[in-house]
Amino acid sequence: MERTVYQEYTFSGTHTEVGRQHGETLRQPLRQHLDIIYALAGRQPGFSRERALETAMGLEPYIGRFAPGFVDELHGLAEGAGISYREAVLLQARQEVVNLDRLGGGRLECTSFTAGPSVTANGHTYAGQNADLTGDFGRFTYLLTFAVTGKPKIKMITPAGQISYLGMNDRGMSANCNFLVCEGWKRGFPRYLISRLLLEQPDLQTARQLMLRLERASSRNILLCQDGGQAVDFENTAAEIAAIEAGGGYFVHSNHFLSPRMQRYERSNPYELLNSRTRLARLSQLMEANRGRIDSALLQSFLRDHENGVHSICMHPDPPENHANTFASMIFDLTDRTMDVARNNPCQNEYVHYTF
Repeated sequence: MERTVYQEYTFSGTHTEVGRQHGETLRQPLRQHLDIIYALAGRQPGFSRERALETAMGLEPYIGRFAPGFVDELHGLAEGAGISYREAVLLQARQEVVNLDRLGGGRLECTSFTAGPSVTANGHTYAGQNADLTGDFGRFTYLLTFAVTGKPKIKMITPAGQISYLGMNDRGMSANCNFLVCEGWKRGFPRYLISRLLLEQPDLQTARQLMLRLERASSRNILLCQDGGQAVDFENTAAEIAAIEAGGGYFVHSNHFLSPRMQRYERSNPYELLNSRTRLARLSQLMEANRGRIDSALLQSFLRDHENGVHSICMHPDPPENHANTFASMIFDLTDRTMDVARNNPCQNEYVHYTF
């Protein structure tokens, strides 16, 4: 078992100052991230760099409408990194730009969970996931704390240049996400920015109301949890959203729709559905079998699980059907405001403990 630690940085001040520090600190890996976006988008018919930038900028007005502070931060990011503002926006809209066919390419991405006080050994609330992506994102992924003046501190696992991905805030709220395959992507608020926008809110109920009125560009599942066991799961497309009450005990989500009224949007192929359903069933089985004993150490063993081979919770590439791999595994203790994170596959790497 290896011990590989994510480099950790804290950026503080106004949104502009936070963005500038981010760009200056991670200038080189940020540019590597841009190169991967251009390479992935280049697989689409009719691709050009100009088209990629235009697609990203089509989402920019929605960022300004719902998160004007993020616009300031992206200007700071561009200045600090020495890139254009359009490229700073592009870094936030990777999925919308890469998947110009509006069905998405990385379909098997992530298994998320929450475990509330009624099922944990110590009465704590836990949340987390195995984060899966197609491509070598682990080499330029970092643990970043966004300490914007007057807002909750937010600690996130995120590729360089992205101002939002997966994480928790210092008030005991977390956001974990999964890919959902569906049609109908359009101009709207970029999917990756949603998690940080929600974590900037003072509590789960405020974040819930914001999520329900957000004009979204694409599909995503977002599991929002708070210390004390409150949790709600949002299955959303660009056109519709369903809120699933997920608090109290445990809840698991993978890459297919669970809400009956959202299942008409399902576009996963048979292999993808089998993979997603198998991961969901296995993690649910492990949670149920360990009611009252769940803690961080046990959750780590769950996320390392390989019971079902190519359909395991700990994901390794399995061409030709699946090229995704687990590039980060994270467990948030929302009661203690701490997180345990393994870099890349947790079956090969130790979890490292982080605090605010």
